[in-house]
Amino acid sequence: DNIGLGDWSRYNEQSNNILEGNLNLNVNIFIVAPLFPYILVFSNNFGDNHVFFLSNFQIILSSISVIYLSKSCFILFKSKKKSLLCGYIFAFFPMTIYYTHILGQESIFQSLFIFSCYFYIKYFKTQGIKELALFGCFFSLALLTKSHIMLILPFFIIGLFLRFKILKKT
Repeated sequence: DNIGLGDWSRYNEQSNNILEGNLNLNVNIFIVAPLFPYILVFSNNFGDNHVFFLSNFQIILSSISVIYLSKSCFILFKSKKKSLLCGYIFAFFPMTIYYTHILGQESIFQSLFIFSCYFYIKYFKTQGIKELALFGCFFSLALLTKSHIMLILPFFIIGLFLRFKILKKT
């Protein structure tokens, strides 16, 4: 049962509680960000293959995030070489490889945060409401995975205020 990181037993217990109808994610120290326990609940639909499903889900999500990180780098630096280098560094970074194959929320959080940053950067380039909405969705999912991301939210908001030229009014 201890096949993931240190928090695995707690998340596994919480997903079992959710399956039994107990939706309280309070663990007496703090209230857990709920997305990962619900992903575990979904992976339980695959029966004995739930670990295989979750591992592959994390690997696929992390693989897609390499593409979005490279695309973000290309938007920022307008250089194909720099964006490829960025993608290669991320793909072969030891901690990325480590967290991608071990069951835990870290890999999922990292991917969701990269997606949100990509759409935030793309919003400033295209000024499309679709990109802003996708940024909000992916940032919210990342927040539901690890709540400490809330610390960076004021900087995103200040960036939007500067974009709309309403910082002095606000």
